[in-house]
Amino acid sequence: MDKLSATLVDEIRDDAIEDLGLLHVRADATFSRVVQIAATALKAPNVAFSVLYRGEQIYLAFRGAPLSKLPSELALCSITTRRSEVLLLEDARQSELKDHPGIQSDDGVRFYMGIPVRAPGGETIGSFCLFDTQPRALSIAEQRMLGECAGLIEDALQLRVLASRDGLTGLLNRREFDIRLKAEFRRSQRDQTSLSVSMVDIDHFKKLNDRLGHDAGDEALKKVAALIEAHVRGDRDVVCRFGGEEFAVVFSGLPLQPACQRMDQLRELILAAALENPDAPLGLISISAGVTNMRAGDSVRDLLLRVDEALYRAKSDGRNQVIAAD
Repeated sequence: MDKLSATLVDEIRDDAIEDLGLLHVRADATFSRVVQIAATALKAPNVAFSVLYRGEQIYLAFRGAPLSKLPSELALCSITTRRSEVLLLEDARQSELKDHPGIQSDDGVRFYMGIPVRAPGGETIGSFCLFDTQPRALSIAEQRMLGECAGLIEDALQLRVLASRDGLTGLLNRREFDIRLKAEFRRSQRDQTSLSVSMVDIDHFKKLNDRLGHDAGDEALKKVAALIEAHVRGDRDVVCRFGGEEFAVVFSGLPLQPACQRMDQLRELILAAALENPDAPLGLISISAGVTNMRAGDSVRDLLLRVDEALYRAKSDGRNQVIAAD
């Protein structure tokens, strides 16, 4: 694989991990349970589920060694992930990888078996692995058992998608929005970076439903959702259907004024799409939006109250506009 294609694969994998919200996972009960099952059934001292993200192997569940994350060059799981195939080393020091940093040290890995874990979209995002500091052999039945556990992780990822997405628009739902907003809020506090939030409302949506019917309303929601997602998508930006005809956006690392500019560009983009709303003043679908940013001493609740007030002002002052919170 050449350098360009390897970079593209890394970007696709990173996007899949972000879409699944795995960067915000803390002690997921299902992942931990599957790891425990494998550790007990295979009498294994160390079992882990991890993902490869931006050059680091991030461990989401483990039994044995208390792992958090490792640089990819130190993690055998990164090899499993990048090759997207099973890696079995019964005695690692006698294998092709004997010079690997994770094997060379006195307490390095001697036995390793990793199974690739794929996202619902088919991208290989990580590894489900068993490792030991002593050489070991697994029977075919035991190897299949480890593979079945990796399959359970993939099933859990599929259920995670179903549970986190709005059934109509495919955007994140309100529950997942709350989880990710809190995670990004903590990250911004820790890293001292900007965080902006916007609430968006489709103007005169009830008139559209009354005139054209709920099927047309649903189609309008899907089209607006697609435009919002395509316009604001960034590394960690979050877009969700907040409820009804309302949407919410989180801009990580973006100060207030650039966030307002992005939302006003979105407002113009939706007008330019010329989506029909016959009884609206322009005869077209438009949006109103409020925007705020995180300030010293804020809580997540403060952010949501302030952005909701800004949206109310945008609607009460004539709609089809973006208002920044005072």
